[in-house]
Amino acid sequence: MRGWFWLLVWALTLWGSPLSQLQEERLDLQRKRSRVQARELATSWIKPIQGSYLYQRGDQFPNQRLERLAITLDQPIFKGFGIWESIRGARARERASLKGVELERHKLLARIYTLVLEIRRLQLLLERADLALKNATIDVSLKREEYRKGEVDATFLNQAILKRNQEALARLDLQEQLIAKQSALRELSDLPPEKISLPPLFLPSKATFLARNLELARLQALYQAKGHQVEVARSRHRPSLSLLYSYNYQKLQGSQFFPDFRYSDHYSTYGVRLQIPLVDIQGRTQVELAQIDRLSQGVALQMKRESLQRLYEQVAKELHLLEKRRQILRADIDLYRSLVEQVKEEWEAKERPRTDLEVMENSLRMRRIDLKLLEIEKQQKLLRLHEGMEGAF
Repeated sequence: MRGWFWLLVWALTLWGSPLSQLQEERLDLQRKRSRVQARELATSWIKPIQGSYLYQRGDQFPNQRLERLAITLDQPIFKGFGIWESIRGARARERASLKGVELERHKLLARIYTLVLEIRRLQLLLERADLALKNATIDVSLKREEYRKGEVDATFLNQAILKRNQEALARLDLQEQLIAKQSALRELSDLPPEKISLPPLFLPSKATFLARNLELARLQALYQAKGHQVEVARSRHRPSLSLLYSYNYQKLQGSQFFPDFRYSDHYSTYGVRLQIPLVDIQGRTQVELAQIDRLSQGVALQMKRESLQRLYEQVAKELHLLEKRRQILRADIDLYRSLVEQVKEEWEAKERPRTDLEVMENSLRMRRIDLKLLEIEKQQKLLRLHEGMEGAF
C-alpha cells in the first residue's frame, strides 16, 4: 500500500511525460498497429462476398449483347472450434503486442531517468572535484613554502603539483562526460534534466515485482496464444460447416437468327456444406509442431521468471550492502565534523593556520557529497527493478 500511495502522489504532481513528443507519437502508432493487426487476425476467418459483372458484345453479331451479374458467399461457420480459438489467439497476441509497446516505453523512460541520475551524479562529482582541487592547491602552496624553507625536498613538491594536475584533468574528464550525458538526454526528452521529476523508487516485494513485470506478462500472453494455436491446428482435422449462397442475374439481347430476341433471368441458390477430413498425413505433424512451439514458449517464460528472480535477489543484496556503506559513511561524516570543530577551535586560538581549517571543511563537504552519491547509486539500482514494472512510470 505504501508503494501505491507514493505512485499516486507522484502521478498527481507530475506535469507530463518526460518522453519527447516524437517518441510518444511513435509508441502511439505502434499501439494502433497492434490493435489493427489483432482485428485482422480475429476476422481472418470471415470470407469476402465475391461479386462479378460481365458485359459483352462484338463485331460478329452487332445486335447481340450479354450481361451477367453474380454474387457468391462461401462462409465457414464452424471449423472444429478453430474459429473461436483463432479469435482468442488473436486477442492474446494483441495483449502481448501492447505489453511489448508498454515495455518499450518503460525502458525509454528508465533510460531517461538513468541519464538524469547520471547527470546529477556527475554534477556532484564536479562539486567534489572542485573541493579536491582546492585541497590539492592548498597542499601545493604548503609544500612550496616548506621547500623554500628547506624542510622538504623537491620530490614532495613535485608530488603535490602532480596531484593538483591530476585533480584538474579529472575535473575536465567529468565535464566531458556530463556534456555527453546531456546530449544523450536531448535525444529522448524535450525537457532539461532539472525539469524531469524522478518517480518514487522503493524495493517492492518479490511477488509484486513478478506480478507486475511487463516482460513476464508479454511472454505469458504469447504462451496463451501458442496454446490457442495448438487448438487451431487440431481443428483443421475436424469436421467443418460452411454456409453457401449465390445470386445470379443474366440478360441477353439479340441472337444469330433473331435480332430482336431478348432474354433475362435471375435466381438464387443457397445451402450448407459439411466437410469431414478422412485422411490427413500431415495433420498430426502440424499439431506436434504447434505443441512444440507452445512448450518452447513455456520454457522461455520460465527462464525469464527465474532470471527476474535472480535480478531481484541481486538488487536486494546490493541494497543491503549499500546500507552498510551508508552507515560507515555517516560515521565518517561524524568524525570529520568533530575534527572540523576541533581545528576551528585551534584556529581561533591561533594554534593552527587557516589552511588546515579549509582542508578539513572541504574534506567534510566531500564526505557529504559522497553520501548524496550513495543515494543516487541506490536509485540507480532500484531503477533496474522498476523499469519493467507496469505502472512504475
